[in-house]
Amino acid sequence: MRFLFFILDGWPTFRPDVSALWGRHLLTHDVHADLVTQATTADHQDQPWPAGRAWLVAPGGSKMAELLKTFAHDCKMLWRLRRDPYDAVIVRDKAFITVFALLWARLRGLPFIYWMSFPMAESLVRLRETLDKRQWVRRAYLGWRGHVGGWLLHRVVLPRAHHIFVQSDRMKEDMVLLGLKAERMTPVPMCVDLDRFKAPLPFVERNDGRRVIGYLGESSRVRRVDFLFEVVAIIKRSMPEVLLLIVGDALDDADRQWLADRIAELGVQDHVQITGWIPSDQVAEVFGQAEVALALVAPDPLLDAASPTKLVEYLAMGRPVVGNQHPDQNLVLSASGAGLCVAFDATAFASAVLQLLNDKAACSLMAARGREWVVSNRSYDVCAASLAKRLAEVVR
Repeated sequence: MRFLFFILDGWPTFRPDVSALWGRHLLTHDVHADLVTQATTADHQDQPWPAGRAWLVAPGGSKMAELLKTFAHDCKMLWRLRRDPYDAVIVRDKAFITVFALLWARLRGLPFIYWMSFPMAESLVRLRETLDKRQWVRRAYLGWRGHVGGWLLHRVVLPRAHHIFVQSDRMKEDMVLLGLKAERMTPVPMCVDLDRFKAPLPFVERNDGRRVIGYLGESSRVRRVDFLFEVVAIIKRSMPEVLLLIVGDALDDADRQWLADRIAELGVQDHVQITGWIPSDQVAEVFGQAEVALALVAPDPLLDAASPTKLVEYLAMGRPVVGNQHPDQNLVLSASGAGLCVAFDATAFASAVLQLLNDKAACSLMAARGREWVVSNRSYDVCAASLAKRLAEVVR
């Protein structure tokens, strides 16, 4: 099978459901995709798209200029490829080009497929509301993209799509409430690339007696990582040797200062270590110190439909997990038996962490269960086989 694939993320991308799933694993099932998107780096030629041809528009210019340039590029490629042999066209997370891609598919008698990894239109409207009214140009830009793009997507495109791939069971439920048919939607949750996680992460013993709990990834204010500082402030009362290890960092200086201020405010300077961004080949050695991994998703209606990558990566590393209640996290931790899922409450979260730190036998059992479950249920090898079968049914 061969698909024409428009994506919002750009290439190269860190998104494993593009780079690993579509870029490598689907190839083993003879599923190819020609990519149309924008380049995310100036040296993108050094990272060719392995699943087929790639047509990339160069980055640069203002947000509006880049949006218009990318839209023009997408339209040009629809015209240029109007006679090329494809089994279907897939658009991922875009709004405006979908109308033309839908028409292109109809004229050629091909299925039109939409891939929704996140409610982008709704998030743009949300972002608009956070801006000061004096930023009227950016507010107008975000409002136009969010409201108009959302209307086109939900009123024009999705009801006419041949099939829709969504991020999670919860997103499918949300779409059904908006009037879409359940049988025309397939959830494809985030998985792990076992090429990156070939074996459980070896435990790295510290020589200072600290009991390490770990968080891996971005630590910006929007992620509510300061919640974990509150958790540590509670844990240290009964376990003063606890150390929260954050392997990652915030994205800008303002958020880094905010993290430092919150740490000082809560008096946990000696109980939090933020490594900053480190090379990927060093992550295992550093994060290997963690006895328990922390999966945090701040309560938010938009995030409820997400499928957190971090959680399944923790399981692949062979770490027991404490996570807060969230639809996909509830499902994964319940099905795998690899950890505890509690309310988004610092006292409840701290109690769960202490429970695991005080029961090494339970931690070992959870770690083994998690690794076994994720290999069998949430690896991109398994996902690719299932997705290839579903794609074949859609284009049949």
